[in-house]
Amino acid sequence: TYVAEERGVPVDLMWPTSCDVPMWRLDDRHRFGHGTTYDDGFWHAFQVRMRSHQRAFVKRCDEFVAGAPRA
Repeated sequence: TYVAEERGVPVDLMWPTSCDVPMWRLDDRHRFGHGTTYDDGFWHAFQVRMRSHQRAFVKRCDEFVAGAPRA
C-alpha cells in the first residue's frame, strides 16, 4: 500500500464496519478479527487455516447461498 501511494497509485482503503469476533485494534474506532466485514461489502475469514475457523467460514457461505436469489 505504501509503495503504491509513493508511486502515485490511488489507494482506497476499506475499513471494518463490523466484526464477529473483534481481536485487534486498528485505531480508536476500528477493530478487526474473525469474520470482519469491510465497508459493508465483503467478509473476511482471518486464520481460515484453523479448523474451527473453517467451520465458521462454511457456515457463513451456507447462510449466504441460502439467502441468495435464484437465477
